Amino acid sequence: MMRLLLLLVLVLVASASVALVVMKDPGYVLLSYADYTLETTLSLFVLAVLLVVYAVYLITRTLGSIWWLPERLYQWQQQRQSQQAREGLFTGLTELAQGNWHSAEKRLLRYVRHSETPLLNYLGAARASQHQGSLERRDRYLHLAHEQAASSATAVELAQAELQIDSGQREQALATLELLRDRDNNNPYLLKLISSLYEQLHDWTRLRDLLPLLHKHQLLNSAEFEHKQIDVIQQQIQQASRSEDAGVLKQVWESVPEKLQVNETLLLEYGRQLTQFDAGDEAMTLVARALQQHWSEGLVHLFGLLPGSDPERQLEIAESWTREHGRDPILQLSLGRLSLRNRQWGKARIYLETSISLLPRAETYKELGILLEHLGDQDAARNCFREGVLLAVNSPAFQFPDDLDNMNEADAESGSENQQAPLDYARDA
Repeated sequence: MMRLLLLLVLVLVASASVALVVMKDPGYVLLSYADYTLETTLSLFVLAVLLVVYAVYLITRTLGSIWWLPERLYQWQQQRQSQQAREGLFTGLTELAQGNWHSAEKRLLRYVRHSETPLLNYLGAARASQHQGSLERRDRYLHLAHEQAASSATAVELAQAELQIDSGQREQALATLELLRDRDNNNPYLLKLISSLYEQLHDWTRLRDLLPLLHKHQLLNSAEFEHKQIDVIQQQIQQASRSEDAGVLKQVWESVPEKLQVNETLLLEYGRQLTQFDAGDEAMTLVARALQQHWSEGLVHLFGLLPGSDPERQLEIAESWTREHGRDPILQLSLGRLSLRNRQWGKARIYLETSISLLPRAETYKELGILLEHLGDQDAARNCFREGVLLAVNSPAFQFPDDLDNMNEADAESGSENQQAPLDYARDA
């Protein structure tokens, strides 16, 4: 505002100065051409020249505006379409987030030709069409997204794999991700998706091979990596046992790192599966060797169940552990079972009763009950079975009506005695 005011003041001053000069001496201009002459004052001539220059400026500007009018109209139209495309993308993504699949697909595609980010439009439309059950339209939109953004092929293929997983097309998703992995083997999200698919498809071998890469890219910390590795190997063992080929099972075990071959969880799983292939002696050797390095009640429990070909030797090995672990109830249970296999009924009864005295367990009561039943002590056997059932269900025994009546009578008698006592006390007082 101050600048404009200053400019007006300067113009007025200049105009006044020029007017004073002109009034003092207006000057004289003579123009002659052929037989024509023009005489005028200098001030009027200057004013005429200025008017002509201004007129030429106006004509030139008008003609320029007319000349550039189509280009300006085109630019305005482009800006308008870009604005509509941005609004359509925003509205479409909002509808997509709200679950309005049909409306989202329609709005995302309406101005996609003018969108600055057609990749987002097509990916959103692909997701919306999948939710509507149209996998054909979904694949077409994904193809268009790939054409629009060839430099972003990884993003498109990852989105495609996600949509295939969501629709239950796990094999197709795995094929998509495997192709992508050939080009980019260090994408953490890609590796995470592939590992998830391996797990869903029970492809434990390839998942196990992938675990070190997941650990390298910090998708699994050290504890998670070790836990996941044990879990995957356990699944491999179970899967191999279903093949009904002992060689496949042993091959899996041989692939286990040596430091994990003493892991309790894996040893228990492998030992149990070996018994299905009549390989109890091999399992017994592995378990005994592991127990020499680290005591484990789980492995001791398994040792008592293994069907070794030499039960006497198996019992001797187990009895040698009593020097250090004689008060272990699980060891006593296993010794009782091995004594039963060796038909040493008296020793078996002592071991089982010792185990119960240390830690009552339902399975111990069951073994003792079977032994007592075999020995003809039916009452003691029934009592063992009853105690075992009560421990197994972990709830109080059912009270029959007759028992409840007897308990109520006993409580009444006890109550009357308790009431009589204060009366007697009062009388004595």
